[in-house]
Amino acid sequence: MNCDFPSNKISTIGQDATMMLPRDKLVTREDADRFVAAEMRNNLDMTTTPGGVGAAMAAAAGRNQNSTI
Repeated sequence: MNCDFPSNKISTIGQDATMMLPRDKLVTREDADRFVAAEMRNNLDMTTTPGGVGAAMAAAAGRNQNSTI
């Protein structure tokens, strides 16, 4: 696959997020959407992996959104 733009791996995005985000930040829907988009961009079928990082982030965001804390 020959691309004219740099590819970002989920592990790289996760490392960058760890460095840039405050510690123990709750996952938001926007965070989850970014991980899902990155997972899809890095898959030739343009799909996510069931139970993968995107799904885990989406589940966490859903729990955080419904939380009363």
